[in-house]
Amino acid sequence: MKLLKKLPSMDLMRSEEMIFFKLIIPVESAHRAVSYLGELGLVQFKDLNDDKSPFKRTFVNQVKLCGELSRKLRFFKDQMNKAGLLSSDGPVMQPDIELKELEVTSDDFDFLLFFFGLILLTERERELIEMNANSEQLRRSYSELLEFKIVLQKAGGFLVSAQTCATSQERELDVNVILKDDYLDTVSLLEQELWHEQSSQFGLRYISGIVCKSKALSFEKMLFRATRGNMLFKQAPVEERLMDPVSTEMVCICVFVFFPVQSDHFDEFFAPELDKHGYQALYKKKTTEVYTGTYAIDGCATFSRRDRFSHVKKYEVEFNKAAQSLTDVVVPITQKKASLSRLLKDNVALIAVLEAKFSNHGADTPGKRQLLCVVEKAVFVVFFSGEKIKTSIVIICEAFGANRYPVPEDITKQRQLTLEVLSRLSDLEATLDAGKRQQNNALMEIELPLQKWMYLVRKEKAVCDTLNMLNFDVTKKFLLGEGWCPIFAKPQIQNALERAPNDINSQMGIIFHVKDTMESPPTHFRTNRFTGAFQEIVDAYGIARYQEANPTVYTVITFPFLFAVMFGDWGHGICLLLGALILIAFERKIGSQKLGSFMEMAFGGRYVILLMALFSIYCGLIYNEFFSVPFHIFGETAYRCRDSTCSDSHTSGLLKFRGPYPFGVDPSWRGSRTELPFLNSLKMKMSILLGVTQMNLGILLSYLNAKFYGSSIDIWCQFVPQVIFLNSLFGYLALLIVIKWCTGSQADLYHVMIYMFLSPTEDLGENQLFRGQKILQFVHCIILLADYMVNFGYCCCSLDALTKALHLEKRHSKRYQGHRYGIFVSSERDLAKADSTKADQHHQDFNFSEVFVHQMIQSIEFALGAVSNTASYLRLWALSLAHSELSTIFYQKLLLLAWGSEKIGIRIAGLVAFPFATVSILLVMETLSAFLHALRLHWVEFMN
Repeated sequence: MKLLKKLPSMDLMRSEEMIFFKLIIPVESAHRAVSYLGELGLVQFKDLNDDKSPFKRTFVNQVKLCGELSRKLRFFKDQMNKAGLLSSDGPVMQPDIELKELEVTSDDFDFLLFFFGLILLTERERELIEMNANSEQLRRSYSELLEFKIVLQKAGGFLVSAQTCATSQERELDVNVILKDDYLDTVSLLEQELWHEQSSQFGLRYISGIVCKSKALSFEKMLFRATRGNMLFKQAPVEERLMDPVSTEMVCICVFVFFPVQSDHFDEFFAPELDKHGYQALYKKKTTEVYTGTYAIDGCATFSRRDRFSHVKKYEVEFNKAAQSLTDVVVPITQKKASLSRLLKDNVALIAVLEAKFSNHGADTPGKRQLLCVVEKAVFVVFFSGEKIKTSIVIICEAFGANRYPVPEDITKQRQLTLEVLSRLSDLEATLDAGKRQQNNALMEIELPLQKWMYLVRKEKAVCDTLNMLNFDVTKKFLLGEGWCPIFAKPQIQNALERAPNDINSQMGIIFHVKDTMESPPTHFRTNRFTGAFQEIVDAYGIARYQEANPTVYTVITFPFLFAVMFGDWGHGICLLLGALILIAFERKIGSQKLGSFMEMAFGGRYVILLMALFSIYCGLIYNEFFSVPFHIFGETAYRCRDSTCSDSHTSGLLKFRGPYPFGVDPSWRGSRTELPFLNSLKMKMSILLGVTQMNLGILLSYLNAKFYGSSIDIWCQFVPQVIFLNSLFGYLALLIVIKWCTGSQADLYHVMIYMFLSPTEDLGENQLFRGQKILQFVHCIILLADYMVNFGYCCCSLDALTKALHLEKRHSKRYQGHRYGIFVSSERDLAKADSTKADQHHQDFNFSEVFVHQMIQSIEFALGAVSNTASYLRLWALSLAHSELSTIFYQKLLLLAWGSEKIGIRIAGLVAFPFATVSILLVMETLSAFLHALRLHWVEFMN
């Protein structure tokens, strides 16, 4: 004990000692003082306004201002992302960044935050919004002119063709049948209007424009019905890539379908030609139940742009099978043949599910797939006559979202208008480019200080939120605050509080007063980059009480070691080590980037992975496995063959000709008949030893806690019974395992443990491991039966619970008997203080029945949990066996089998498949599996 007292205390073993303080801060220096304390990060303030709504606190306007500034900064960041000036995976500000890294001091807060925030940021936001609006209007105008140009080209062709046809028909009519009386009864509406163009009051009119091709058929039908057939509709598809002027969405041919298309045409022409233009294809042939012969079979083909979509899944439908299934169920047998002859037309369908890779507004959010409707546009010209019909056509165009553009009849005017449109398009392109450059320049001015401003705004908001936790005194000139801080940080806090008034030349200082309280202090551990990840693993299960023994001290070693027991392979461990070293070597560069969830987890635990890799190499050397291959690293094997016949077959016995293998498993066990039984026995017994050791360590920590808190009742009524129970069963089993290993005995430990209770007086025979074992087991059994098996098997638990509950009740009554009397108060402030003291001591109320039941349940859970937890440690053996077997399969069935082939292709495939399977399954999936199992062993079997 004297030696233990001389050892230096460990920082992580106990949480830092905390003190409760009270602050009296002048209003003028409150902001700077809280800012300095926030930079230290060693103070936890108590909310003195928890009864107030967040909207009724003193500094709510400042919090709103910070929120508004944050919104502006997010707007700038979004604009930079859209402009491609700020990469989404670029550097991000870390929460623990220091002001000196930003070249900003706390004196710059008021100037930067409010001057730049309110004036500069607001002005920049107004300019960018105006630029965006102008740019949007210019893009719409550009899209309209582009559509107008296409309409002039397509619709102008319709008009020229119509005029040519009308002129030729008019000449023919003038010569032959223009004087016939029945002419008007036989010619069409268009011909009548063309013929009466000069004499009619209302000549033939037309409306031209552009509409989505998917709506063109419905559009035409609606026009036909609205005009009762008194119109002529012409359309032509648009092949160019367009942006709709209204929705500003890009429209192009991204997906199209060919049906029917012959298989030879698809293979020889369509697929290779469209592949050159970036289209990927899916094809479905028709079945051959109807069409037979030597000619190519038809089918349906779907083409999609490779840069816009990726194939997710495809569904093939054969209507012949559907028809047969339908007739078997619905149609009577007598009519089945006739029905099949009508239904079996060999039709097929191909359904392709595509996922958009990107859109004009950036990549889709991960996990959210957006359903896209790919459309085409078509130019249309509607010929009609009459003012009412024109009104109806205009209304229908607006309803279908068709954009109308005027096209003159005269070819000369068409050409002149086309030249004007092209000129305006050129001017708009130059204007758009200039506007884009101006916008980029404005954004680049903000890009450099953007991260600085975002950090400052976040800091200012945190300061204001903290100020809202403080109270004003009666004079409204001072702010009162309470909180906790570690004892070691007291000089730093006092120094910061002294600097705050001096920086603003204030004559009034800040009062820092340490006071006593009945409240429970918070828990704070000082960690670094190495121990921080292990502390987070422990805190994820539960945060220790104040000054409670911290399992992190032991988890730093036990967690990676138990992982390595399941993962043991020094080849795989080297791969993990290289990955961990890369993360550590480039931690500054990697830490400054935005990482995904998986990479962020791996980077945060880089030192955990480092220890996991080192222990995996150590356990791999013990198992003598390098990608499942044994090596003679520590010398030759201790066994040799009896004769020359066993060197290759491993069927004859081996003779031991020298001492044991110096380190780890002897290589001769690999490939022998007894390899699996030997390794199973080794790893199973090793798992029990490790499990019993770690569970005893957990119980020892409970003793250290009881000793630290001075709770003798927990030592004698909880720690001692638990140690006796655990070690009388599983501790004795672990002792037998060690003795069996040391003596080389052939005793059956299952028989020893079972018959120790069933037949304690029976002779052990060949299962005797040491002298006096029978007497020891008999005495051991009597003690267990006397202490734990009386009163229906849980008397010990009941006595434990009853003894502790009675002792606690007696101690509580003696300690708090004086508190049963009332408190005389002389003022409202004293009354409030008395109420506060009563509330602080409310948790001290004692209930005998609750304590007894709680202790009873806890004791029974320990007795049952000791059995289940010991069995749970067998996962160390199971996962180690699974990892070894998987590694062996990949080595033998992928690498060796492929390498033994005479075909080069199979060799290359094996060489590619082996590292892929090793990385994806053994280094990723198995690593995650072993990590989670090690986590379970610490959370459940060790910490409970």
